[in-house]
Amino acid sequence: METEKNYLIVFDSKNHAYFLEDLLMRKAYDVEYLQAPQYLSKSCSASLKINKDALKFSMEMIETFDLEVYRIYKKNRIKGKITYRVVNIQS
Repeated sequence: METEKNYLIVFDSKNHAYFLEDLLMRKAYDVEYLQAPQYLSKSCSASLKINKDALKFSMEMIETFDLEVYRIYKKNRIKGKITYRVVNIQS
């Protein structure tokens, strides 16, 4: 089980972020609601930080409920510097 929260889901809608956060919490996933760094978002900046275990469930819920997601990022650490790589783009 991976415990480090390396994935960041950035939403187009704060309501959708709260909705998915609630679903994740009900299933006892470790989730953190926060504002996305400005350079990773386009407007709303609502985001959820999750671990790899919660990613599959999150993707299923995003599709099932047609949630408005801007992008999903994976956090990487290169030479001590944190970078983000897009792992999924919702249209």
